[in-house]
Amino acid sequence: MQSQKRSGGMPNEVRKGVDPKKIITRAQRQFYQICTRKRESTCPSERRSYIVRKDALQSEMRTWKYPLHFIDFETIAPALPHFSGDSPYDSYAFQLSHHTLDEDHEVKHSSEFLNTRYDTRPSIEFLDALYESIGPILTEGG
Repeated sequence: MQSQKRSGGMPNEVRKGVDPKKIITRAQRQFYQICTRKRESTCPSERRSYIVRKDALQSEMRTWKYPLHFIDFETIAPALPHFSGDSPYDSYAFQLSHHTLDEDHEVKHSSEFLNTRYDTRPSIEFLDALYESIGPILTEGG
């Protein structure tokens, strides 16, 4: 679904309370990405380095609710199915590591999971371990 645009090419769903002058358009972001990647002489010199919109980033970070959760997981997609009924390149999640960051900026290793069994689909045990670690997962969108 395409987002509706208003004047200036900014999406209608721009977050309330954010100064529209601090938001860049999609075309501007793409231009910055290309110039940063290529570092071409045709790009303005100020566009040849990474761009961090510090004020906007700090403003966004102030809205974050602690503790923050960081999940690292590993998957495999074998060409030859390991389980009956699976297809080539089906993905299996088999390892996770969960860390939290509290308001005092202390990082804690909360949990981990590594599937070592060959007789069950690792993704099922992976989801059980993830749920046990952080509880129900809610996502926006579809």
